[in-house]
Amino acid sequence: MKDKDIEKLRYNNFSLNRIENNNSEFLNILGADNFERYLQDPYLKYQELIKLEVFSNSKLTQLDLCCGDGMHSFTAAIEGAEVIALDYAENSIAIARKRSELIDVKVNFQVQDVNILPFLDNSFDIVTCAGSLSYLDHVIFTNEVKRILKKNGKLIVIDSFNHNFFYRLNRFLHFLKGQRTYSTLKRMPNNKLLNYFKNEFSELNVRYYGIFIFIVPLLNVIFTHNRIQKIITTLDQKFPFLRKYSFKIVFIAKK
Repeated sequence: MKDKDIEKLRYNNFSLNRIENNNSEFLNILGADNFERYLQDPYLKYQELIKLEVFSNSKLTQLDLCCGDGMHSFTAAIEGAEVIALDYAENSIAIARKRSELIDVKVNFQVQDVNILPFLDNSFDIVTCAGSLSYLDHVIFTNEVKRILKKNGKLIVIDSFNHNFFYRLNRFLHFLKGQRTYSTLKRMPNNKLLNYFKNEFSELNVRYYGIFIFIVPLLNVIFTHNRIQKIITTLDQKFPFLRKYSFKIVFIAKK
């Protein structure tokens, strides 16, 4: 079985388990609210960047790639934008559609392989992708995104970064447990990938978060989550030269 099929099966099984063993309460939880406070800052920035694009364009069209169960797909739709969201895991899309019905916000969720986008050139104002670059062929992804974006359109991404030893070790342990395929480890975003995007787009702005997230288990013994968030943010600000070792990145690239 190919890595792509293994990942699809894993996400389908995960989503099926959620459908069968959970009530609908989790469907009301969107975006950053799915995470502990000390993990929320990059997701809040991701949402902010999307909202800024909506506020500057009342007729904005968005394509959300690898949307999973839709937890990150509603930011622009809530503000009135037209949103199409794609994922190849059928059960994840089923959850996303349930979420859309429950919160009464329209998003066009579709089962689709995002490496083959069924859209005309210059169709979207923004393309978004949350936590999924490690599942994609970066060259195919970039070429397709550039093709479907309108002139001056934006790609907005939040993802993990791959230069911190502790984070890389944790991802490798997940691989050993069968919770990741090896190809996802090789495609995890890094500085090389950021340089690639910088060359492919006219502008690239990157923000870095959570250099010291790996000390959270120690801080948890003493501090509340709100206090931990402030400590992590302060450390990030004091040691910007260590940003290469961040846990998360958020970037916006302009066509």
